[in-house]
Amino acid sequence: MPFVADRRLEDMLNPTAVTAAGRAMVDKGGEKLAEATRRRTPIDVSPSGGLPRERPRGTLRDSITRGPVRQHTSTLGRGWQLQVYTEDPVGPYVEWNTRPHEIRPTAEHVARAAAEGRQAMLRFFHEGQIRYAAVVHHPGTQGQHMFARAAAFLEVEVPHMFSEELERFGRDLTSGRGGRILNRTGRGSVGEELDDAVKAFIRSHTIPISRGK
Repeated sequence: MPFVADRRLEDMLNPTAVTAAGRAMVDKGGEKLAEATRRRTPIDVSPSGGLPRERPRGTLRDSITRGPVRQHTSTLGRGWQLQVYTEDPVGPYVEWNTRPHEIRPTAEHVARAAAEGRQAMLRFFHEGQIRYAAVVHHPGTQGQHMFARAAAFLEVEVPHMFSEELERFGRDLTSGRGGRILNRTGRGSVGEELDDAVKAFIRSHTIPISRGK
């Protein structure tokens, strides 16, 4: 393997290539993660028994979105980050397991029922019938883990997901600081192979390792 003598290798490389590649991969990865999470988010298809639904079907799935790519600094260094999230308050109860718990009428329902001289009751459809109860003892739920499952899926796909961005990175790495490399005919742009002049420069400044100092 050769090395370049009398000049730092980084002086020959486009200093913005790494930044551009990193940002592009985070942007693409965030979009893929949001899509994968939506696909894994369940939609309630249980019958309502004619009762009005407070939430349209698919509300949680439609709420999953991604934020912008932002600069990020950590103990590992500087880079880029992007959040995939939902602001739907139901989200945590679908993502994670829930323990057995009680469901009671909300304070608003209790106040309205008291003003009307009646007891606040829950109304729900169960086993083909509309039922009423002052309190429901919920057995708990098994979380769907849509965010965790999507992240695990994406982790496996990473080596194949960014082939286009990595190929562009390899081309951009040797382009000029101004974003263009021009060959002797005046043609060229970011992403082209090294032009003849740059190749000649590398050959003339390269010493085989076997002859190196």
